[in-house]
Amino acid sequence: MTKTLATATVLASLLLVGSPGAASLVAPRLYIGISGTGGTVEITPTPTLAQPCTTYCSYVFPAGTTHLHLRAYSAGGRFVKWDVLDPRYTPPCLASPSPDCDIPNAGRVVVRAVFSPVMLQASATKGGTVDVVGGTSCGGGCKLFDYNGIATLEAHPAVGYNFNGWNGACGARGTDPHCAVRMAGNGTITAIFHCSGSPCDDSSPVTTVIRVYVTVKGPGHVTGPFAAGSCVPNTQCVASVDLAKQVLLQAISDKGGAFRGWYTSSVICRSTRCQFPAAKTARGFSPSLLARFS
Repeated sequence: MTKTLATATVLASLLLVGSPGAASLVAPRLYIGISGTGGTVEITPTPTLAQPCTTYCSYVFPAGTTHLHLRAYSAGGRFVKWDVLDPRYTPPCLASPSPDCDIPNAGRVVVRAVFSPVMLQASATKGGTVDVVGGTSCGGGCKLFDYNGIATLEAHPAVGYNFNGWNGACGARGTDPHCAVRMAGNGTITAIFHCSGSPCDDSSPVTTVIRVYVTVKGPGHVTGPFAAGSCVPNTQCVASVDLAKQVLLQAISDKGGAFRGWYTSSVICRSTRCQFPAAKTARGFSPSLLARFS
């Protein structure tokens, strides 16, 4: 009886003070976004289920890992800085121009790697065209700009159509057909035209849509405008939403799970209910969101 009590006392002391082996139970997580083109990040040590990362990735490391090292590489471009990925988390190496980022006490790491050049995809709905001044062509309405460079766009309606505004970073310009935007990241901008009558053959306004990409990790699911009605774990779901409508996503924990948050660089969602206007997505991205449960 005395021996059992003594053993229990020792175990309790280890739990309170912290045993030397407690760190071995920690499995750091890395959430990383890539902004710009031609960039990638080498991660040391190698995370479990490693995969090439071009836009957004999440990684888990072996339990006991306490030190991470990130090194940014760019093919044909340059690394600019480490930046914020999620405003709720202060990233390591914030705004550092060094491609090396050392993280000595890794836990939950949330960071963006910014590369130059950045890409602008400009398009127009039926009834007009859009010109982009500056940059280097990358084909099919695509232009490359130096990070923080200025892109100048001009919308031109066809006969019988009116220019009705912009989707994306030029949205605040209203129906002004001229727009200049500073390129601090990849973006998509669409010029929207509506039929104004003869000789148009449309009886209703021309519309366009954005695509919303949702990935679920852990014990939960997300309801939204998906063909199947909800998005389940370990799948990427795609929803098409008209620019005139709201995007509404709801994160729901399954039995035994807890919602841990949204991870995205395009919109800001602070609760299980994520709602935003399709026409106001940050910089015109078709947004990608990760809903994480644990």
